[in-house]
Amino acid sequence: MLVWSGRVQSQFDLAFEKLDTELVPETGASLLVWESKEARPFVDAIIKEFTELYGVEVKMQELGTMDQIGKFELDGPAGLSADVITTFQDHLGKAASAGLILPNDDYAAVHVFAEALC
Repeated sequence: MLVWSGRVQSQFDLAFEKLDTELVPETGASLLVWESKEARPFVDAIIKEFTELYGVEVKMQELGTMDQIGKFELDGPAGLSADVITTFQDHLGKAASAGLILPNDDYAAVHVFAEALC
């Protein structure tokens, strides 16, 4: 989990700070991100900072937003899907009704992100 603050600065003017939490990544943990090729520079910057903060390997697979939910429907139940996807808000309803995504109730500091945007 990342919050916007002033600790690690990226070329995209984003700053991340490691959250004060007892959660620790398991040994050998890795994440897979699906994102379009157009977003690669932005995602690569975030991946670099996330890996520096948490020591978790993150890989990005180029997959257009329009294709993510369909692939998620097929790969998700088989355990082959991405851990992180970025998709348009109008695709979230389909993903939620198919049981592919869950609410992030554990992250109570959503307002930190919202305030940082203001």
